[in-house]
Amino acid sequence: MMVLAPAHLLTEIGRLSEAGALYRSLGPVATWRPHAHGTLSAYGFGIGVAVALDATDDVATLRELLNPYRGLHLASGAGAVAYFGPAELWLGVAARHLGLLDEAVADLERAVRACAVNGAIGFHAEAQYELAAVLARRAAPGDVARARSLVADVARQAAELGMALIGSKAATLIEQLDTSRPPTPLTPREQDVAALVAKGLTNREIAGQLYLSERTAQNHVQHILTKLLLANRSQIAVWVTANQRTP
Repeated sequence: MMVLAPAHLLTEIGRLSEAGALYRSLGPVATWRPHAHGTLSAYGFGIGVAVALDATDDVATLRELLNPYRGLHLASGAGAVAYFGPAELWLGVAARHLGLLDEAVADLERAVRACAVNGAIGFHAEAQYELAAVLARRAAPGDVARARSLVADVARQAAELGMALIGSKAATLIEQLDTSRPPTPLTPREQDVAALVAKGLTNREIAGQLYLSERTAQNHVQHILTKLLLANRSQIAVWVTANQRTP
């Protein structure tokens, strides 16, 4: 389980290929046997890495494994004391990836409150960012305005605390919220796939570029067609041109 912390760090700095190699070296999630003192951290970091790698089945499994520990916090005292936030922060991240947006909002609201109470200001900022991102995606009445307020506070906190990564994420979300484009029903990964479809890439080429299996890339394309009520890849390309900036 000691490889999950560096794997998570690698995902945070964009080195997904290396993170994926470390993560896969552990074998299937169902076979993981973390030590008692590191169980919550293993499941939390596992969620973080699996989300970054778009390993959706693993995200769902890890969410189920972490779910019984609601109300507790990820911490480790093996050699050095370390704290990684409330379980609800990681559960909320998992729920957002799985498209369970109402559940993600509820979990992340609990995480924000827990961090406000225990004084974990860095994780408070991170939980607020994740909550703002979910609200922006859900886009129910009042959600976007609330997301703007939250992410503005996150940007301020990140600057004060020197949290460059969260600050960068907050700036990106602020820019997205300031655009006039309507909310998209696609997840961020599906948007990436749609943009590559629009460029004419095959499923195999998309898989190689995004470090996915070809089957996962195919599933993403099908989900895009279903969500957008489209019939083929050409129509995805038209939708991208009309609604998104391709990377």
